[in-house]
Amino acid sequence: MFDINCRDNICPICGSTMRDNSIISIINKTCKNECYRVTNYIFPNDMYCVIIFNRSYHSFGKSDRERTNSFIEKKIKYWKENERYILKILELEL
Repeated sequence: MFDINCRDNICPICGSTMRDNSIISIINKTCKNECYRVTNYIFPNDMYCVIIFNRSYHSFGKSDRERTNSFIEKKIKYWKENERYILKILELEL
């Protein structure tokens, strides 16, 4: 199953190391290439925001978490397919 919080500190899109700026009840990790960022507010409402190439995807609690996770997984697969993410990373550097 997909780990939205990147517990292994590896970006699910490009495989780079994630910068971990997490604190007590907030997970905050960013890919060094800025293709994936997650901020997860664990308490009190289990809300999170994932940013994939500057587009935000939000989950506002457990009720819509499964639907949002599925959508994020599809976006990750899209960017990994034929290594599309490489071109996008190069565009961001210009």
